[in-house]
Amino acid sequence: MKSRHAVASLAVLLLSSCMSPPKPAPKRASVAVAASFGRTWDATLNLFASRRIQVVSKDRKEGTITTEAVVLGNPDTTWADCGKSGVQNKVLHPELGRATAKVQGDSTASEIHVSVMWLSSAGQVVAECSSSGKWESAFESEVKRRAEHGGLAPAQGASDRMQ
Repeated sequence: MKSRHAVASLAVLLLSSCMSPPKPAPKRASVAVAASFGRTWDATLNLFASRRIQVVSKDRKEGTITTEAVVLGNPDTTWADCGKSGVQNKVLHPELGRATAKVQGDSTASEIHVSVMWLSSAGQVVAECSSSGKWESAFESEVKRRAEHGGLAPAQGASDRMQ
């Protein structure tokens, strides 16, 4: 009986040792917005809504908005580095994303910083990915555009969701 547990433990150890971790995520600065906190806050909520990404918590006083975890149907593989798995070094892609937006400012100017926790799975192992910042930067730019210009309509060619 002990030998079966030892073999099973060894198999799990070998499988997990076959995973190579993702590269560390780059540090990203907040994006300055030439609009009030209120306009930036509203633009952020409206953009999530227009992309059909449900907000699960928001705290206006703290300036924090958190979304549901969204299953990605067809993710852009440049959104995150999820590492590699197995002896064949299969590249892992993000499969799930959950965004957190932080809005700060006053009645004349504000800033926004969005971060996404991306997850990927390799069989029964779930791994956190390192975000490239690409999705977050595009989202921040669209919030900035909407807040500064008062537009709620998406820019030409803008993605309608995380997918």
